[in-house]
Amino acid sequence: MIGEFLPEALDFYRWIEENFGVALWHPMPILRLAGNDDEWAKMRAKAARADVEVWVDRELAKQEIDGWLGGFEIRSDEDELDVELDYVDDDDDDDEMDENW
Repeated sequence: MIGEFLPEALDFYRWIEENFGVALWHPMPILRLAGNDDEWAKMRAKAARADVEVWVDRELAKQEIDGWLGGFEIRSDEDELDVELDYVDDDDDDDEMDENW
């Protein structure tokens, strides 16, 4: 699951951003939409699981997503996620990544 890899990926992106002066991480909302009753039932059941619910920002109202039976907005901003992120501490003066990476 993405939760296993996100902290390391964010560490890497942040290191690249800081050392090369570029922006790589652009959090954007992700929508997961259901087109039929079976798909919507599966999505609602999965969204209720403890390991998945931390990634669900909100359930979308049917009127917000015209033409779809339902949907969820998935979190993409690390500040909103309920996962522990450990960023590389690059206090030394060289431009190499920390040994922990």
